[in-house]
Amino acid sequence: MTTASKPLRTPILKFLHNHNPTPASPTMERRHPITCHVLNTHSGTPAAGLSCSLNLISVDSPARQASSLLVSEHGPLSFHGVTDSDGRVTAWQPAHPSSLSLPDVIASFPGRAATAAGGGGGGGGGGGGAGASAARSVWSIRLMNVAGWYKERGVDSFWPEVEVRFVVEGKEGEEGWRHYHVPVLLGPWSYSTYRGS
Repeated sequence: MTTASKPLRTPILKFLHNHNPTPASPTMERRHPITCHVLNTHSGTPAAGLSCSLNLISVDSPARQASSLLVSEHGPLSFHGVTDSDGRVTAWQPAHPSSLSLPDVIASFPGRAATAAGGGGGGGGGGGGAGASAARSVWSIRLMNVAGWYKERGVDSFWPEVEVRFVVEGKEGEEGWRHYHVPVLLGPWSYSTYRGS
């Protein structure tokens, strides 16, 4: 191994083993249910200062109450963040100041108890209980102006922007709920992602 490869490997290994969001202290606002972490694989460093958006694409609920959740009075539900010095977005700001926060949006989804009690309407077996399904929502995280971000660093990028779509099952507080953390290993010519924890 050469010493030239060592600076790149250390940040990448650190990122892969340490991709969890920073734990919130009890005095902080509750943790957002969706976070992301972006690593610049070209330099092996966090991708600090990259604008990102989080967008609600669809909500599928057995209770069929979810269509009104897709839009606010200001349009489709969208949130904005900028990666911090560690390449993380741990809190998303509503695109419009009077919109609900991300934790409040997800908390407003129909839950297992609501879908078990009120869902199913009209024929077809629908039972409730522990087996009742929860709301499924589809979200996208868009890394915006990736080409411009790399250009500021003297690197040409193949990607004008990068979008990752994923499914969120249920909501916080329900049995089986897990925080949704979306790490993105971003390079000027390739990217990959996976579900973190």
